[in-house]
Amino acid sequence: MLNISHGVIGATIAAQPLNQLISLPLAFVSHFFLDAIPHWDWGIKFKSRSTLVSFLFSLIDGLVSMLIVYLFLQKDRPFAPIIWLGMFAGMGQDFLDAP
Repeated sequence: MLNISHGVIGATIAAQPLNQLISLPLAFVSHFFLDAIPHWDWGIKFKSRSTLVSFLFSLIDGLVSMLIVYLFLQKDRPFAPIIWLGMFAGMGQDFLDAP
């Protein structure tokens, strides 16, 4: 699944008024629930492309995710690192699988 989905959902979970000790693990676990839904991502759809092109698409995907999180979750609030940590926790499994 695209980083946009994982990142925005992870940030949304972390932005909720839950216990902060629970929100980051929930954001990380949400990745597995989302991956259970049939989907495509840069690795499956673009196997024939070069690694650099796939990397650039993934980088742009992550930057768009950050822009969406900023515009919808962070812009009108004081800076909340938990939202950004939730975004990265939601994308965490992809970071672990990347190497």
